[in-house]
Amino acid sequence: MITPKICIVTATREKTFEDFKTNTLLGKSLSIQTHFDIQIECFIDNKEGLSKVYNDAINRVHQQTDIIVFAHDDVALLDYYWPIRVVEALNTYDIVGVAGNSRHKINYPSWAHSHVENGNLVWDDEKYLSGSILHDSTWPPKIVSVYGDLNKEVVNLDGVFIATKSKLLSEKELIFDERFKFHFYDADFSKNAVTKGCKLGTFPLALLHAGKGNMNAPEYIVAYKEFNRKWNNES
Repeated sequence: MITPKICIVTATREKTFEDFKTNTLLGKSLSIQTHFDIQIECFIDNKEGLSKVYNDAINRVHQQTDIIVFAHDDVALLDYYWPIRVVEALNTYDIVGVAGNSRHKINYPSWAHSHVENGNLVWDDEKYLSGSILHDSTWPPKIVSVYGDLNKEVVNLDGVFIATKSKLLSEKELIFDERFKFHFYDADFSKNAVTKGCKLGTFPLALLHAGKGNMNAPEYIVAYKEFNRKWNNES
């Protein structure tokens, strides 16, 4: 059996690669030795937007690896066999993640929410949501968010963990829009991929995400408005 080469791409504010391995959940996860050929493309002391560093990584490694995984550094990969899960999922879908939505409304405030009501985010109908993520900063985690079916075709993926074949990115000329630095880069990437005929899907993976997004942050609102302007002629 030929084991595919996997490159995991991430960005961190840690000052050195050793600090990344020691202080971040992703770094600690990747320190566990497996029989897979895992390359780490880590942008240290990063001050660039995720779209920028992800595109830089695509240009740098796409000819040296079979699969590219984009992941936040505050993610713990709890599944020792996560590379197998990714490979298996990419036998079914072109691009995979751990959570998503099977419909993509441009005016949605996030992949999981349909609108804002009285200042509160309202969850989309559960029949459209998919995937699962553990949320906590302690062990064992106390919060398990199950959004819906764990293996389902979707059109909008959460950017916390996205994987695809590097060959697909080249064939589809698929990159991240660098206007979206930390917010809506995943929604835009998903929308662009779907318009280019890619099949997106979720798959089950034991993954913990310690981070919390702030959808009231000014930069989030700016990105939301820009996303709407870009795709305002689409449904």
